[in-house]
Amino acid sequence: MIHQYVSTACQHGLHARCRQKCKFCDVDCLCLCHRSNIQNSLNRIEAALTAVQKQGVVVMQELDDLKAQVEETTTVEQSAIELLNGLSSQIESLKTDPTALQGLADQLRSKSGELAAAVAANTPSA
Repeated sequence: MIHQYVSTACQHGLHARCRQKCKFCDVDCLCLCHRSNIQNSLNRIEAALTAVQKQGVVVMQELDDLKAQVEETTTVEQSAIELLNGLSSQIESLKTDPTALQGLADQLRSKSGELAAAVAANTPSA
């Protein structure tokens, strides 16, 4: 159990005889004569807290970046699904008309180069 500790020596004004720490639990003596020790401890705590806060900012930025990547990937995947569903519907509706079906195939073939280039340009290298 941590408690507030003032040594008996300090209570009697015998600051030179103070052991500066509780002999049972190693808590610092809170007497004002030891204020520099307490201030040093507070400074170390503050520095550690600042480091943790900076690390939290970095982690939050990485998390935001990851969320953006997931959102972008989801959008691309959804677009691909819609494209495939639309293509499937067009093929189904044109299956009895060979000329129209051939026109759709020609149209897809003409756009496949552009699509392949766009996918390659927007795919990160492994």
